[in-house]
Amino acid sequence: MRGTASKAVVLMGVEAERYARIVKLDEKMAAGEYRIAPGAALIGVNLAEDLGVAVGDKLRVATAEGRDETFTIAGLFDIGTRDLNRRWVFVPLSAARNLLDLPGGVSSIDVTVQEIFSAERIARDIAARTGLLAESWMETNSQLLAALQNQTMTNRMIRFFVVVIVALGIASVLVVSVVQKQKEIGILRAMGTPRGKIMAVFLIQGGVVGAIGSVLGALLGGWLLFALSN
Repeated sequence: MRGTASKAVVLMGVEAERYARIVKLDEKMAAGEYRIAPGAALIGVNLAEDLGVAVGDKLRVATAEGRDETFTIAGLFDIGTRDLNRRWVFVPLSAARNLLDLPGGVSSIDVTVQEIFSAERIARDIAARTGLLAESWMETNSQLLAALQNQTMTNRMIRFFVVVIVALGIASVLVVSVVQKQKEIGILRAMGTPRGKIMAVFLIQGGVVGAIGSVLGALLGGWLLFALSN
């Protein structure tokens, strides 16, 4: 630690290889290396910025009970959530046990599932078999899921009204075209052209207009997505 900067953190004692199977933290390293070994720790990029430290610097972790240990910062991770980047500090499991006075014990066990939305059912099954408290990510992030569901409904409504507006726009173009070509239509009818063929001409015209608009809209949307993501 440089100077007297300090922050309240959440101490994560893990076994590096096993934890990487659950959370791909090794793929989210922004600096340094994924190394959680005796005397080495990983912290988030935002916590490093708040403390003014970098890879290779020393970090002293102290608990409310008066225990403390100094670690060398082996790497900085960025998991995409500013709050977690500021709070999580990963240290070896043995070091966390010593700091938190949990000899031979753990406070939580993380597991991963193949089907992400089966987590709730699996959590209930684990709780029933072990008698332990088991929480799925869906329960822990219930507010986030509710927000995503509301966003999905909003997106569907927006898409519905966009389709309706586009359909009305194409219909208005065809109506104007029919009105402007009344004389031509009359001549074709006088020459014995069936109504179906005349209608097909305007339907093809509407299809061409819609196809061109779809292609241009897709290209514009792709370009905006690429521009905004860089």
